[in-house]
Amino acid sequence: MRFLICQPGGPDLRPEQQAVVDRLYRYIEAQTGLEAGRIEGVYTNDRAKCLAELEKKPAVLFPSLPIFLEFKSKYGLEPVAQLKQQGKVEDHFYVLVAKDTSFGFGDMKGKKLTGTHLGSKRFVYDVVFDKKLSPKELSLAPQRLGLRAIRNVVKGKADAVLLDGAQYRALQGTRYEKKLRLLHASGPHPTPPITVLEGRAPRGFPEALGAALAAMKSDATGREVLEMFHIEGFARPGPRAFASLEARFSGAN
Repeated sequence: MRFLICQPGGPDLRPEQQAVVDRLYRYIEAQTGLEAGRIEGVYTNDRAKCLAELEKKPAVLFPSLPIFLEFKSKYGLEPVAQLKQQGKVEDHFYVLVAKDTSFGFGDMKGKKLTGTHLGSKRFVYDVVFDKKLSPKELSLAPQRLGLRAIRNVVKGKADAVLLDGAQYRALQGTRYEKKLRLLHASGPHPTPPITVLEGRAPRGFPEALGAALAAMKSDATGREVLEMFHIEGFARPGPRAFASLEARFSGAN
């Protein structure tokens, strides 16, 4: 069974980090009744590689929120769990600029925006800017690594950087925090899901996977794996957890 972890902005994996990903697969096998070694997976922080791997139709996809919204309908992505962060299943996107700049959100037209979540212009427009600023009015400079995007703003190579919640919180206490200021925060949105592709997983596995992920924090081995990933845990999504966000993205609202 093939898993695809697709995280633009995530780290490049060294061998010891790949071992952590493999540990997650072995944990899921044990908790869902799969034989050891049944799960094989691909991790990538490169959007182009992610989309190429997604065309091969893996059974399970761990997507970023923009990728989930872009390809939910095409691949029949069914959320079975979602990330829990700071006790919540809700987060924001943030736009930051150099601290010594004086322009406001209304002055963003013509500015260069960088970041790791710029692959979908619709997502930037519909979700991040709540349809108040079109990507057509910006110069978009996608980056594969979040730190590189942040450095480009600090060095004056870009005017603003788009960060997801995890990237934004990771700035706290760093030297970059003092060199940037918050320009815009998106409205609240659900945290990214873990999804199963329609027709690609064995019967009963989606339910078992969601239950296993949600229970990780209450299990000693599960907590150890979560700590390796530096994440709090997972929660089971409600039946309409993503409905409002999908409506915003589709233009229904």
